[in-house]
Amino acid sequence: MRILPGRNLTRKSNFNPPDMTSARPPRGEAAGRGQAGVRRRVAPAPKVTRTASTELPVPRRVKRSEARRADILKAAARAFRRHGYHEASLDQIAEELMLSKGSVYYYFESKEAILFALHDHSLDAAQALLDRVRASVESPSAQLSAIIEGHLEIIFDELQASGIVLDFSALSADFRERVVEKRDRFERSLRQIVTDGVKRGEFVPCDSTVVTFAILGAINWVARWYSPGGRLTPKAVARQYADFLVRGLVCERRGAFCPLGFKEGKNC
Repeated sequence: MRILPGRNLTRKSNFNPPDMTSARPPRGEAAGRGQAGVRRRVAPAPKVTRTASTELPVPRRVKRSEARRADILKAAARAFRRHGYHEASLDQIAEELMLSKGSVYYYFESKEAILFALHDHSLDAAQALLDRVRASVESPSAQLSAIIEGHLEIIFDELQASGIVLDFSALSADFRERVVEKRDRFERSLRQIVTDGVKRGEFVPCDSTVVTFAILGAINWVARWYSPGGRLTPKAVARQYADFLVRGLVCERRGAFCPLGFKEGKNC
């Protein structure tokens, strides 16, 4: 049928287009034929294996949610440090972030849930540090020094532990049990480093359990007296703690293991 110029195309026509579905090529065959009727084979699309570089990006709303949750934890850590856990309120935390209490409840069901999240986060960070150091550092004395220094940096970080490391008893039985499990794992790992140091002759003979508790007690007490913006930076305090605590285990040997580089015939 030929359509003339100016013809009204909206008028009903008896023309019916041919059924093209019957002409669809079989799956895996050519998408069409050439002028000579020669069938062209189309190569199947390569199978894509998803790797780290092809993974979908994290949605923006998820990133915003994680950032807001981190902000709440930081504000809570500051409030717990200033007022104590029992005296601090969700209203104070919300006001610092210019949020409503309902917005805080959207991310955490209670003040105790915030306290647990802070403990849980700090213990995960401490264990990750310990595992990383043990995998990359051979000498037990160097391992212990790096872990003490890194653990203190975690405590000084508002998001990680801050002053809440001493509010362990405020958690209910269920939360406390989960925290104790992670805390005990960290203590066992640290105690093993002390034991290894004694076996290798880097540390003086000692009870590894007593030494481990002494080290952790000294580290955790920093949150009681350290004041941000004081004379010493967090890194300087961490370095001195590591030197002092490790030197107490190695000073009798007066050899190459001393973290301060003590040698025979020289004073500390």
